[in-house]
Formats: sequence, C-alpha cells, structure tokens
Amino acid sequence: MLARFGVRNYTRKSTHVAAAIAEAADAAPLRIALGRPLLIIDSVDVDDAGIPILTSRARFAADRLELVIET
Repeated sequence: MLARFGVRNYTRKSTHVAAAIAEAADAAPLRIALGRPLLIIDSVDVDDAGIPILTSRARFAADRLELVIET
C-alpha cells in the first residue's frame, strides 16, 4: 500500500508498550471481561527522511500475546 503512494522504504521509529485495564470499549471486541489486563502498543513508522508516515495503536488481551523483540 505504501509503495502505491510513493513510499518505497520505511523504518519503525518507535514502539511503545503499556499495560492497561480493559474497559467496555475494549472488552467487548476482545471478548474478555471488564478489568482484565491489556497491552496497548503504539508505533510510528517513518520514511527515509524521518517523516512519520504511519502510526498505529493496537490493543491485545495480555494473556493471549507473546512479544518477541529482536534487534
């Protein structure tokens, strides 16, 4: 999709992982009970000039997620 808009290369500038407690807006789509732990992951991708081109926020049920971070 990004290539279609002229972005040939990009890198992940940042990924922020935080814990939270599920509220109604999160619990229903994730099929978890209110008050269960969540992980919220915010990320920013930049182009070769360092300009942000994509941001995302994802919520995951903490007991259904494994994070693997490699460098």
